[in-house]
Amino acid sequence: LSKAGEERVFYALIPDIQKFLRDRFISATDHDALITLEQKFAHPTIFKSGRKIKHVIPILTNKINEIEDQLKEIFVLDQNPVLFIYLGLADPPSELEDVILIRNNVLLLKSDYGSDPREVGLAFTEFFRRIVGSEPSTIRDYIKALLKLHKVINEIYNKRELLKNEFGEEHLEYIYSFLKNKREEVERQIVAAIYSSLKTIVLGIQRLRYNIDLRAPEEESKDLSNLARLIEEVLEKRGILTSWTWNDLYNQLRHMEAIWDHLDRSIKKPVKIKDLWDQLLFSKDVKPHLTGFDDFIDMLKTAYENNYVAFKYQEDILWLKNPYTAEEAEQYYRTKFVKEGRLNDWERDVEKRLNKLGIKLSDVEIISPQHLINNYIEQLSKLRQVMPGENVIRKLFVYLPDGRQDFAIFIAQYRDPLELADKLSKHPIVLIEETPPRTFLLKITKVSETSYLDKPVEIEGDQRVS
Repeated sequence: LSKAGEERVFYALIPDIQKFLRDRFISATDHDALITLEQKFAHPTIFKSGRKIKHVIPILTNKINEIEDQLKEIFVLDQNPVLFIYLGLADPPSELEDVILIRNNVLLLKSDYGSDPREVGLAFTEFFRRIVGSEPSTIRDYIKALLKLHKVINEIYNKRELLKNEFGEEHLEYIYSFLKNKREEVERQIVAAIYSSLKTIVLGIQRLRYNIDLRAPEEESKDLSNLARLIEEVLEKRGILTSWTWNDLYNQLRHMEAIWDHLDRSIKKPVKIKDLWDQLLFSKDVKPHLTGFDDFIDMLKTAYENNYVAFKYQEDILWLKNPYTAEEAEQYYRTKFVKEGRLNDWERDVEKRLNKLGIKLSDVEIISPQHLINNYIEQLSKLRQVMPGENVIRKLFVYLPDGRQDFAIFIAQYRDPLELADKLSKHPIVLIEETPPRTFLLKITKVSETSYLDKPVEIEGDQRVS
């Protein structure tokens, strides 16, 4: 036969292929559908993380104890945003939101399988209808039927001897090509149906709820791998936070009345960084957000570099690691001062101090500089102390662009702690050590017949005087 003749013979076999598939489709179960969904379309390895959402967890069971076991694993991993997707073919348990939404950076994407598939443009092809039967009335039954059909096609695709005996070896090439195309078509329809069913996203402890309409770009609609990124885009357009500014922090945590000076939005009472982060994660007063601890730290770095905050651990102050050397101070004015105008250096002032103290950032307390300025000055002033036996004089100078000024005189100019903290953040402090001249007081009564009884004589000498 010619190729055209072979194709005519093959297409004459299509009714036989349909019957062959239907005979096997009839025996497929809902459990088969669920297994196919789990292994092919909703396996955890399929889903990619987004820019902010680091974990995507499909939920296929409606048994609440199994869901709770799933949660324990993921919540132990880290505190980054997590997207849970309920894709189970049975109705979700009534406690689902209460069990899952226990942090403000956790999201639950819920499917609506109860609507009519035709209302969202879903319908079987004629070939599929002849195998499956009548059009389902719900998206749930529509997806189930396609999952069963996928299972049947996939199984017989891997049974060469069965296909050869049923249709003849001479037709195997066409049979395999046909089955492969139909399998891909089923997969596209399943993915399209799942996208169409995902209608509701619920966020955080406040249970903030949005109706959504997910439409994956054509080139991405072959699977569910990019759901996290699509959800991020939807939520960012709705104003959900994906990063922090100092004003965001104040607005979200202003209910913590005791720590804030509301006039300038500064923190007046020391509070642990971990406690602030826990509030952002677990407080019902905080709006849901798509941020992790690293985003929170990025905000603190920016706040520190703008001199909004300082840190303390017990008696140690982590702010402006003075003193500088004279050379470092001069270098600062040539470089960092020109670009940024401030000394604040996260690595020098904070990270190196944390390493030296052997602690984590989450262990330290945060406070605004003006509220610890007196303790800071007191600690700096101790640098001038001279131990018994030391033959030195230590002085603190504030290095300015056009000279230097005694530390005590400099700070005396500023009565307002906020202004003083601002000035100290701009000018380095240098410790100068000097060796004092050795002074001898001699009482001389007569030199060369000249009397000095009434006039003390001061004689200066260096260390070589014996």
